Amino acid sequence: MIEHLRSMAVFAKVIDHGSFRAAAKALQLSPSVVSHHVSQLEQQLGVTLLYRSTRKLSLTDDGRAFHQDCRKMLDAAETGLDRLADHTDMLVGELRIAVPAFLSATLFMEDAAAFANAHPKVRLNISFNDQVRDLMAEGFDLGLRINVGPLPDSSMRASKLLEIQGMVCASPRYLADRRKPKVPSDLLDHPWVIGVRNNLHFHSAAGAEESIKVQSRIKIDSAHAARGFALQHIGLTVLPEALVDDDFAQNRLVEVLPTWRLAPASVYALWPPNAGHTSLSFRFVDFLRGQIALHTARGQLL
Repeated sequence: MIEHLRSMAVFAKVIDHGSFRAAAKALQLSPSVVSHHVSQLEQQLGVTLLYRSTRKLSLTDDGRAFHQDCRKMLDAAETGLDRLADHTDMLVGELRIAVPAFLSATLFMEDAAAFANAHPKVRLNISFNDQVRDLMAEGFDLGLRINVGPLPDSSMRASKLLEIQGMVCASPRYLADRRKPKVPSDLLDHPWVIGVRNNLHFHSAAGAEESIKVQSRIKIDSAHAARGFALQHIGLTVLPEALVDDDFAQNRLVEVLPTWRLAPASVYALWPPNAGHTSLSFRFVDFLRGQIALHTARGQLL
C-alpha cells in the first residue's frame, strides 16, 4: 500500500485543481509525471478513475468514490502535520497567494512581511495582478479579491476582510479649464481611464443616490496604470483611497465631486473548500484579520 500513497496524493491534487497542468504547477512536478502517477494507479487498481479530454477531466463513479478516500487520507496527514506545527509553534510549507497589484503599495506589504517574520519556515509565493485569477486552475492556495456587492457564486470558501473606498479623481491641471461637476451625471462628459467597473453608484450626504455608466477612453486592468494616466492629465479615474492618499496630500491628484461618494468595494479572501482551519491559507487569513484590526484601531488605511 505504501507505494500507492504518493500516487493517491497526486490524484487528489489533480481533481482538486481540475487539470494535470494545474496540479503539476501546485506540486512542482511536470505534467507528464502527474499523468504517470494517475495512470499507474489505474493500472495497479484495475479501474478507470477519470475520463480525459482535451478540455476537461471527468470522474468515473469509481474515481469519485476513490477521490473522497484520497482526500480523507490527505486531510488526516495535513491535520497531523499542522498539529505538530502547533505543538512546536512553527508553521511549515509554501503558501501561494494571488492579490490585486495595487496592494503592493499599501500596508498589505507590511502585513505579509510580518507574517513571514513570524513564521520563518513558511515560503510565500505572491502574485500581484489586478486581473481576476482562476485560483483553483492556477494552483493558488489563497486569493484576495475586490468586488462591489456580494461575490458571485463560487465553490471557494470566502471571508470578507474589509471595505475600501474608491475615489473619483483627476489632476488639478486636467480640471483647471473645465466646468466643475455638481452631480454624477456631469461626469459623463469627461474622458475616463477605467477598467471593468464602469457602472458607478453614488450617494450624497443628503441621502440622494445616482448611478451612471461611463465609457472608457483608455481601458486598463491595473490601478497603478490608471493612477499613472491620471497623473498625466488624461481624464477621470476611480482609485482606492489608500493608493491616492499621498497624491491628495501633495495636490498631485484631487477628488472630483467630493460631496458624493461611491459605493464602497469589499476585499474578500478566497481559498479552496478543502482547506481547513489548520491550513496555511486559513492561518494567513486569520493573521490578516488581526493586522486589519490593528490598522483600524490606529486610523490607518489599508
